[in-house]
Amino acid sequence: MKKQAIAILALVLVMVLGTSIAYAITIAIDGDRDPFWDGSGSQTPGSIGDPDEGGINNNVDIQTFQWTNDQTNFYFLIDVHATAPLMPVLAPIDICLDTDSNSSTTIPATNGIDRNRCSYSTGVDGIDTIIEAYRLSNGSLLVDVYDATTDPKTWLGAGTLGYNPSASTPVVEISVPVTLLGFGSGICPNSIPIVVYYDGGDTNPDDNLPDSGSVNISCGSPTAVSLQSVTAQQQGNWTILPLLGVVVVALLATGIALVRRQRA
Repeated sequence: MKKQAIAILALVLVMVLGTSIAYAITIAIDGDRDPFWDGSGSQTPGSIGDPDEGGINNNVDIQTFQWTNDQTNFYFLIDVHATAPLMPVLAPIDICLDTDSNSSTTIPATNGIDRNRCSYSTGVDGIDTIIEAYRLSNGSLLVDVYDATTDPKTWLGAGTLGYNPSASTPVVEISVPVTLLGFGSGICPNSIPIVVYYDGGDTNPDDNLPDSGSVNISCGSPTAVSLQSVTAQQQGNWTILPLLGVVVVALLATGIALVRRQRA
């Protein structure tokens, strides 16, 4: 009987110590650069750089565009060359995406404004979805997601915009439910052609990314991983405490059972 108890205890110990704890990593959409954008938490966001363009106001001159996703949301970050960036009122950031890899589903020729914004050096064929982020004069921050294949565009839903020029590391952050992009439930493209447009306002030149060629982002591994799947194996010694607690409970339960059997 004692040998059986020892064997059970050993099995329990192996199962507990071999179990990793899943921690949910959440990017706060608050306009302050989160450490997770730098690869903290064992996940690696995608990143595209854009050089300083002298003819464009640094407030809208894109320096870095990043993206990542979890099972619920797609996250985007736009950092500009200004040290203390000021997002112009009613000057949108448009993230134009080809979500279905179909060149025939695209912005109609009758929608000249969006064709111009989403067609910089990459061409417009295939752009079917536009994420538009902007701020109002009253301080309201808005993100709208549109089906761009109709004219006028069809509103699909809302996202979240993070903008705070007083933050310690101010950036523009955007989150959008993956379902609004047609992703989720096993649908997670490895290559999504995009164009990023930052409106310079009434008088300033606008900025586009890329400056030449084409750019693709991805949903899921390897450049953007499910943040909900990050394990605690490298999170420090604190993660061992719950495991020890389980082991102690198992030892006590087995000891009590042995005592009861001996008395019987």
